[in-house]
Amino acid sequence: MPNAPGVILIHEWWGLNEHMKTTAQVLASHGYRVLAVDLYEGKVATTREEAQAYRVAVTPDGARANLRAANDALHALGS
Repeated sequence: MPNAPGVILIHEWWGLNEHMKTTAQVLASHGYRVLAVDLYEGKVATTREEAQAYRVAVTPDGARANLRAANDALHALGS
């Protein structure tokens, strides 16, 4: 999809779980180019305690770098 509108999908505090992946697929089916970032580096919480621990482990610099990379990738693809 050249020049498709780009969307950076940021997951909820649970992480990049199946719900977020499905949301990305739905957006893509409507013509968006979607990049779902994973701020928890592959971890997905199943309890509130895990979610809180993963959330506080995300550093502002790391999150910014991840989101900048996502933005750059979408721009490189023409979004």
